[in-house]
Amino acid sequence: DGSVDKIIVSDWIKNSVGSNSFSDKSELTNVENVKGDETYTMNGDHMRVWDAQGNDIYYQGTTTQTPPVTVDITYTLDGRSITADALAGKSGHLVMRLALTNNEGQEMEIAGSRRKVYTPFFTVAAATLPTGSYTNIAAQHGTVQTDAKTQLVCFLAMPGMAETFGGLLPEALSGLEDYMLDELVIEADVKDCT
Repeated sequence: DGSVDKIIVSDWIKNSVGSNSFSDKSELTNVENVKGDETYTMNGDHMRVWDAQGNDIYYQGTTTQTPPVTVDITYTLDGRSITADALAGKSGHLVMRLALTNNEGQEMEIAGSRRKVYTPFFTVAAATLPTGSYTNIAAQHGTVQTDAKTQLVCFLAMPGMAETFGGLLPEALSGLEDYMLDELVIEADVKDCT
């Protein structure tokens, strides 16, 4: 249903000068190196000192902070609202709406008027849909690819940007509006929905 179970942050610290150690401030918990055996020691509450050995560091950790972009997913089956749990095993025409919210915005004055300006984040949304259950898939501003067993629906969006740039872009950049999406919609005929 789009509710968050856990937020995992993946970081890559590029060690372009080949330092043997460096500090990294982060409020992440459960931090683990995911690509090497370099370790860290804590220096205070949020400062990690990595024994980098001249290497880049790739690590993951968890957070409870609100991510920069959040999603709210709703479903309708044959025009009626339905929950994800109730959808299991049902058949009909399914519409999935993914409402994206950019949480990194602030009021600013531009060209003499106040408007909300958001930090630009490219957001990738993807859904895997089994070919036996989903047919006639439509994804406006998205793409549908298949490997014969599974269909992958993908979108690239920039939530908040339509509000940020609305009425400001020159005609030559009007094609960018296809990516300045705050809502993504997947439609399909579904049989025994999974």
